[in-house]
Amino acid sequence: MKVMSSKTRIFFWSIKQLLLSAPFEAIFLFTFVLLQGLIPAASLYSIQAMIDWISSESSFPYVFVSIWAGLLLADTVLSPIVSIFRLHLNEKFLCHCNVLLMKKASAIQGLDSFENSKLYDEIQFLKNESSRRPLNFVYVCSGFMKECIALIAVLFVLGSLEWWVPIAMFLASLPHAFSTFWFEKQSWDQMLFSSPEARKLGWIASLPLDGRVAKELRLFAFGDYLIQKYKQGALALHVALSKERWKKSFLSIFLSGVTVLGYLFILSQIIIQTKNKALEISELVVAIQALVMTQSQLSGCISYAGMMTPIILFFSKLKRFLASSNHSISDQNSKIMPVFTQEISFENVSFSYPDGRCALTNVNFKIRKGEKIALVGHNGAGKSTIVKLLLRFYDPAEGRITVDGVDLKTINIQNWRALISGSFQDFGHYHFTVRENILLGNIHANEEHVLQAAKAGGLEKTLQNLPKGLSTPLGKEFGGTSLSGGEWQKIAMARSFVKNASLLILDEPTASLDPKSEIEVFNQFADVSSGKTALLITHRLGSIKMADRILVFKFGKLVEEGTQDYLLKANQEYAHLFFQQAKQYQLKQPKLLAFQLNSGNADDVSIAETLSKGIFEKPFDDKGVISKELSIRLLKQGLDY
Repeated sequence: MKVMSSKTRIFFWSIKQLLLSAPFEAIFLFTFVLLQGLIPAASLYSIQAMIDWISSESSFPYVFVSIWAGLLLADTVLSPIVSIFRLHLNEKFLCHCNVLLMKKASAIQGLDSFENSKLYDEIQFLKNESSRRPLNFVYVCSGFMKECIALIAVLFVLGSLEWWVPIAMFLASLPHAFSTFWFEKQSWDQMLFSSPEARKLGWIASLPLDGRVAKELRLFAFGDYLIQKYKQGALALHVALSKERWKKSFLSIFLSGVTVLGYLFILSQIIIQTKNKALEISELVVAIQALVMTQSQLSGCISYAGMMTPIILFFSKLKRFLASSNHSISDQNSKIMPVFTQEISFENVSFSYPDGRCALTNVNFKIRKGEKIALVGHNGAGKSTIVKLLLRFYDPAEGRITVDGVDLKTINIQNWRALISGSFQDFGHYHFTVRENILLGNIHANEEHVLQAAKAGGLEKTLQNLPKGLSTPLGKEFGGTSLSGGEWQKIAMARSFVKNASLLILDEPTASLDPKSEIEVFNQFADVSSGKTALLITHRLGSIKMADRILVFKFGKLVEEGTQDYLLKANQEYAHLFFQQAKQYQLKQPKLLAFQLNSGNADDVSIAETLSKGIFEKPFDDKGVISKELSIRLLKQGLDY
């Protein structure tokens, strides 16, 4: 009963949202559906009147035939009108639900909902179902309402013949109604929600259609393997589900048989009363018609009720999501900070993710205003977690972060983030125009600022090659231009540069760029970040020569801090990482280096020899390999060759 009560509350909450989305269309739709539902019962009365007239009068029953024809015409006219209002309501209700979902998702301040697997699954469910469940709800609601009204009206007609007939019909219908609803609900649950095998099969079927695996699928030619795997899984699932369905169908058949026996008893009693002159022939005809209609309308009600099961599940998750807190992180006092003037300080900060992973342990450091700070370390060292805490996507489990001595937890989140701009590893690919992609960083920026940001992001040549420049739509999914990973990353960089921020955070900003583009972007970055505070995360150690300080992380702890020269002389973790990377660049065939750096004089003098002139007497050993000293020197100069 509690489950049914909960579903009833969700149903009426959904109806409320439907009325809020388009009250005019909803009222008109339900009014016309009400009229449609009354037509079958009215037709029965007109048929009864026609038969009575024919039995007692010799003239043609023009009036009752006209009424019957008018009812038929009304049903014919109402059908397209109902369809139009249903379509209007569909569009507005879909928009309403998606806007609710978008507003709520945008209002969530932290990242718990997206990084907690259970919550993320619910968000993905809402995301995938939001394009069709609101449409299903309008269709099923209107259909269910029409069938229920028609059923009640026809039962009223039967009650006007004999008071006990509607009651008997209701009782006789219960076994069939219960078995049909139960069987359909079980089928929906088994097919949609309780079968990980079915979900996995859907995933396998989607792989050949997924552009992200298109290259590997063709290179390794595993399309046939996927097809075979899908067929085997589908067959196994079909066999398992078929056995369950047949078991359940026996109960359904038995209960439906009970209902049919009940109907036969009712019909036999009506025939007996007609034979005994207690009922007229016209009433017998109406009763038989009404019995047939009742069965059809009852099946319709049950069918629509069965369809409502997955729809109610969607709206229950939507209601729960909308009711959830926007603040998975604390929002105490909410102070306004127009700008920070001194320093940001991490004081004994420790943090673990919701799944239990320890990301930071007792971290202490300061970022002074105007400094360029680089964070380095292996994957999983805690660098990106520093950014998430700084942006208040999470709050520290222990310790605190302060801005000019003020605890970051007490500063208004939106106000704090307004002072920051940045580019992330997992930047978005937005299928808008290039201009809109950049403007997402600052929707109030003018054209001049957009062009400056595009230049700073290294997009000048890309824009020259695009058919409409900044106005070029992007993303092949909607007929736009397809870009490379590096070009998308440049757009992400431009998006971060268009925002006039006090603090600039770049998390692996050049991971998809070639070495030459990387050098260009970092040169532009030096200009853009002039006078600003900047935090840079990168694995390419040659790119951080402009950093005032380097913070080295290992297993969630800050293990070193200092300038590049200081850390190299210390010969600890940073030096180890640096020399590991430098070792990769000790290349044979020095002329290849010249080619990589676009040297125009590769045949005569290698770029390495040119750069090393006056620094090293022997830049290459006897085997033609660049010496360790030269490779380190080049790397420090930012030449990631």
